[in-house]
Amino acid sequence: MIGLHSQVLTYEQKMLVKDALVLYIQDLQRKFYRDKLIDPAYYNAQMSEVDNVAERLHLKDLYKQ
Repeated sequence: MIGLHSQVLTYEQKMLVKDALVLYIQDLQRKFYRDKLIDPAYYNAQMSEVDNVAERLHLKDLYKQ
């Protein structure tokens, strides 16, 4: 079966999602490193989810440009 490969997000939408993820990562790191409010397992799980989202939405390609 051949699937259609259409673009999910426009470039502008990708930039918006990327910026939101960066802010989320900053908040997560502040809570983990500075404030010590979250445990390592939660931190690592959330960072893994962020990585999965970036991979699925092809946001990592934005850094290559």
